[in-house]
Amino acid sequence: MLVTFRIVDTQSRLHTKPATITARELAKLVAMLRDYRMVIDPDEGEIDHLPTNFEFNANSIALAKLSGLFDWRDDIIAIVEEGQFLGRTLRVERALEGTDIQLRVSEHIALASDMTLREDTAEKLFAAIGINPAARTSISIDRLSDLLRQPTMAKAFDDLEIRTIYDQLTMTVTTDCGEQQPRLTWA
Repeated sequence: MLVTFRIVDTQSRLHTKPATITARELAKLVAMLRDYRMVIDPDEGEIDHLPTNFEFNANSIALAKLSGLFDWRDDIIAIVEEGQFLGRTLRVERALEGTDIQLRVSEHIALASDMTLREDTAEKLFAAIGINPAARTSISIDRLSDLLRQPTMAKAFDDLEIRTIYDQLTMTVTTDCGEQQPRLTWA
């Protein structure tokens, strides 16, 4: 089994509201993402051909290119701008079959890469930082940064033979997320 670690922010207030998009707009978006060889992160159980629940990183796509797909709609432009400004992914989602497809700014901060570990390696990481993953599903980046600065922490990772993970986490906690309140989550 795999455990994925990612930076999210569920506390900061977003200024945009989700916008409804049509199936045709969704198809154009997915085609453009594939043309750009962009990673589409579909939810479990989604069909790869045309998913209706997925996230994508719009930070490397020109605002004009995305806005043009949606006929320059103000609500879409605002969502893309806010997502790019905050360094977050955008989320396409359909809550239930037969309901509207929505585009919104995601909780996922895309400024730092996700980290996927085998379950046994993730358990070593949790042991090194002293977290019980059954009791918690996240830690604030500030708290993780404080833990990693402790003089004994590098040794704990070395003893468990996961020094590269220590190095990656150290880089992750230095990611500037602006005024957001980032947390490292795992699932």
